[in-house]
Amino acid sequence: MKKKYLILIIPFLLLGCSNDENASESEPEPEPQPVANLAPNDFDINIVNVSSNDATINWTEATDPEEDDVTYNIYLNGNIISQNISELTYQFTELNELTNYSGKVVALDSNNNETFKTFSFTTEKYYLKFALEYDYIDTPFTGGGQPYSMIKTSDSNYLITGKCSNPNGSGNMFFVLKINYEGEELWKKFYDYPVGDSWNFNITESSNSYIVASFHHVLNIDFDGNLIWAKEINSYDIPIGPNEINGVKTDSKNNIFVIGYRFSYENNIETEAVLTKLDINGNVIFERTYIPSPWNSFNDLIINSSNELIILGSIDNADYSTVDHNDSSPEQIDFWVLKLDNNGNELWQNSFGDDKHDVPTQIISTSDNKFVSVGYGPSLFKFDEIGNVIWSNTELSAYNPTFSVAETNDNGYVATGIFEFGTYGALGISKYNNSGNLEWEKSYQESFTHLWGKAILSEQDGGFRIAATKWQFYYVDDERPKIKVYKTDPEGNYE
Repeated sequence: MKKKYLILIIPFLLLGCSNDENASESEPEPEPQPVANLAPNDFDINIVNVSSNDATINWTEATDPEEDDVTYNIYLNGNIISQNISELTYQFTELNELTNYSGKVVALDSNNNETFKTFSFTTEKYYLKFALEYDYIDTPFTGGGQPYSMIKTSDSNYLITGKCSNPNGSGNMFFVLKINYEGEELWKKFYDYPVGDSWNFNITESSNSYIVASFHHVLNIDFDGNLIWAKEINSYDIPIGPNEINGVKTDSKNNIFVIGYRFSYENNIETEAVLTKLDINGNVIFERTYIPSPWNSFNDLIINSSNELIILGSIDNADYSTVDHNDSSPEQIDFWVLKLDNNGNELWQNSFGDDKHDVPTQIISTSDNKFVSVGYGPSLFKFDEIGNVIWSNTELSAYNPTFSVAETNDNGYVATGIFEFGTYGALGISKYNNSGNLEWEKSYQESFTHLWGKAILSEQDGGFRIAATKWQFYYVDDERPKIKVYKTDPEGNYE
């Protein structure tokens, strides 16, 4: 019986195996799953430039794994600024100064898959910056001229004075240019008085007018530049030179003080320093000469609240008892500073310098009631209220004339002049700390062009204003020499 059952079971087992094999052979292959479309690859972003009102960013290309085209959306402070651009750079404009900004660049492929990078920046403080040019005068020849002095006026504008070619070709004459804070020309006037080869022009403001002086002349002009009177200081008009007025200031009573130097008829004296006091109408009250050495000159002055004069000049400190008499130029020219009362009487004097020929150009009073002077050499000195030197910097290159100095908002000092190198050199601007140590220097250059920084002022925003002369050896067509004025930020940048 068991044998019979076994025979019956075996066919069913064989039939089951056969059915399983047939079922396996008839099942369909599973459908392939779709491959996910990937977002663009990662990329890098850089802040290229930030100013007070704009910023520029750029980024590397975000390639797509499927080689789709990639475009970019730009967001700033949560707002979309630009969409579907293909460029790898963007400039934000019309921003606010001293403001924090953040944003992102989103890279998208054709399936709207995205990869993004964030960025942030802070805009800088706004500084008015420019480099503007002004013509001297219309003339059929190239002519030209030079600015020498610049002041900020009581109406918060600026006066620049110097010399320019007379349009009739007869020599040089006075000019005064008035500009506003933005550099717009308000007026320009010319005064046909000969100025010879003068190297100094000075302008100052009285309570009701401006006073301009150079060569042998003092001019009084109103606030619109109209001539009120002109005075020739006859004592400078002598046949033997050099003879030149270098500076002018007024006291609280509108008396006018004129300083300079001229040829001396005294034995063993080459030049004498001269102080002339005029009344408000240009009449001479007195004139005094100062001759403590063979070479003497007054170059600049300031008048304090007590109507006392602090005068910067040059003096010959050579010891002639020891010099070689075969030496054609044995003199040792140093800075010379004097304090005089309102009648020209000496209160104190001092001199200082080094082995260079120190030719002083400007003196300023400082916020701590001291004085700073600068000049050729070049040399920078700070001295106290009785003429004692506090510190000096005489390590500057002897070949770089320095014409003007101003105190900065951080109680340092900034000076301008010429960096002489090559054929043309460059306008130089140098920043010093409160101890007279150099912090930085900048130079402004133009091809085949002489740029000379002649006057510098510190501005309320911490920047600087420079009056410069721009000239070339040769001119083409309508090219002419120019007056150039720069307005910079506190780092000396004007662009």
